[in-house]
Amino acid sequence: MTNGNYFWVTVVCYFPKLFLTIVNFLYFLIIQWHMDLPQEVVIWRILPALRKEFVLGLKKKGFSQKLIAQKLHVTPAAISQYMSNKRANARVSFNEKSRIEIAKSIERISTSDDPKIALQELSRVVEFCRRERILCANCDIRKSACDICFGNQ
Repeated sequence: MTNGNYFWVTVVCYFPKLFLTIVNFLYFLIIQWHMDLPQEVVIWRILPALRKEFVLGLKKKGFSQKLIAQKLHVTPAAISQYMSNKRANARVSFNEKSRIEIAKSIERISTSDDPKIALQELSRVVEFCRRERILCANCDIRKSACDICFGNQ
């Protein structure tokens, strides 16, 4: 056994609290300093939150889960998960302007027979959220003046 391995075996066997403290500290550093790319914020937070808003809005308009699933190009099981808060439970804060845009999209989706309308509206609202910096409001680590998304504008 090498000296490095012997050290860790000694720490684990004789000082388990110290070992757990070291592991917890390293875990904290990894989580705390992990930087999400703006695209990851969109994929993992904004899109699911928008889909959830669309699902809830269409349900209020009386659409069945099956029809909502067809319109939004997702499975009925996904609709059920959105409605029961098993999906899109990350806290995303939409401001009043974005809520108005979401309501417009829900209205367009509910009145259109075009199968692509939901995808077009989702894309439109994501772009609106980017322009209005809703993305910045939902980014955990870039609370100060950030120019990652808007540096070239």
